Amino acid sequence: METGADVELTPEESLRIIMRTMGQARRELIMPDGPIARAWGVAVVIGFGSMALIWGTGLYRHRAPADAFTGAVWFVAVAVALVYSSRKGKAYYSPEGGGVWSPVMSRLLWIWVLGIALAAGTAVAAGLSVEGVAALIAFFVAAVYVMSGILCFDNVETVTGLWIGAVNASALPLGRTAYAVAMAILAGGGLIVSGYLDDRRWARVTAAAAR
Repeated sequence: METGADVELTPEESLRIIMRTMGQARRELIMPDGPIARAWGVAVVIGFGSMALIWGTGLYRHRAPADAFTGAVWFVAVAVALVYSSRKGKAYYSPEGGGVWSPVMSRLLWIWVLGIALAAGTAVAAGLSVEGVAALIAFFVAAVYVMSGILCFDNVETVTGLWIGAVNASALPLGRTAYAVAMAILAGGGLIVSGYLDDRRWARVTAAAAR
């Protein structure tokens, strides 16, 4: 292989250039996930925590108001996480933020929105219980995390998806209250931890790129 300066590169050098270019593209096209992962982790803790509170006490005897309460808690938690994520995204992809918006990001966003809507709609149409609906949505979230992490060479995201999927599958047979507690602590907590791990990884990547 010849460069513009007529310098022959070894296969190893070519691979290093390719990996460095891919890393630069990832830094510019895909924003750091840490703050957003923590925001959604908190939303999961609050949402499933409200379900555990209702199911673990006698409040669920009053089913209609109990469902309205958990639905309202989830709605507020998700809305706050969405607004926060949106503002972080706008800041990162602004001229001052240095990010480069790509059609890939638009497609990823549509995957999340349409996938969660389809999962929820399928669960409701199938007549699944409340925990069944939550489990199906959690499975979709875990699957997207795993696939996105593999495609983007993001080990933190891949492991996070596997962790959420494992918690979701193993806790569901334990009963609805135990399931909600496990998802709040382990799945929500896992997202929060992954956010801090992602911060550390991005700090290392940025430091390496500056050298």
